[in-house]
Amino acid sequence: MSSATTTMGRSSPVSLPVIQDQPTDGNGSPGPGPGLPAAAPEPSAARLILTLGVAGFLSGLCLVLVYIATEPAIERNRIAAIEAAVFQVLPGAESFEVFEARNEEVIRHDAASGAMPSGPSVYAGFDADGRAVGFAIPGAGPGFQDTLEILIGWNAATRRVVGMAVLETRETPGLGDKIITDERFTSSLENLALEPPAILVEPGQRQADNEVDGISGATISAQAIVNIINDSVGAWDGRLPDQASLRASTSEQAEKQSETTSSSQDGNERRPAR
Repeated sequence: MSSATTTMGRSSPVSLPVIQDQPTDGNGSPGPGPGLPAAAPEPSAARLILTLGVAGFLSGLCLVLVYIATEPAIERNRIAAIEAAVFQVLPGAESFEVFEARNEEVIRHDAASGAMPSGPSVYAGFDADGRAVGFAIPGAGPGFQDTLEILIGWNAATRRVVGMAVLETRETPGLGDKIITDERFTSSLENLALEPPAILVEPGQRQADNEVDGISGATISAQAIVNIINDSVGAWDGRLPDQASLRASTSEQAEKQSETTSSSQDGNERRPAR
């Protein structure tokens, strides 16, 4: 055979990888390979608890600060909503004053003090001449989804509900919120008698003065409104000031001033000349 043939048949040397011993840590466990960074130690349980505690504290602090910052605006909006509702549920009212319950007695709240009423309150509405036209009574109770808050117009002289406004509701949109939009339901709450207590009837079936037209698809919400009206007016009835003799505070002051002036003038006329 030629030399060329001999060279072609000779086996070429094969290079095998060199296996190095893997370094170990002090406990004999395999350590990181050559060129790899050492694994970071796992945080301790105390550190995890401290981190979660600090995060929770900061989150709570932010919520408290936001609440404190927005509380005045929320309160102003709530008062504005109630004021608008008072005029809505008391036809003919031009002004109103707050009356609060104290020790089984309902007295006029001193608005000049700047303090909020300390007990349950109602709103007395007055016409342009200062005569009382009725009371706006707050009420609340369970609805279908959550608590319903309403304001009830009550004419204590005629013993009739004269209006209702919803202050807070989370009822199902398109169904439960018909307690606001359903005209047949809301109109049946005007001039509503509560003796005997009001009852809910089928839609369009109202015949008696104490009956309220129901709402298709929102029976639970409508029944909740009727229940709140019965309970809230019943809780205040008999405790309210006499509506026939009640006058706005400004009117009472004007009348007293007029009486004082008249008495003084009469005294001067009767006083003998010196």
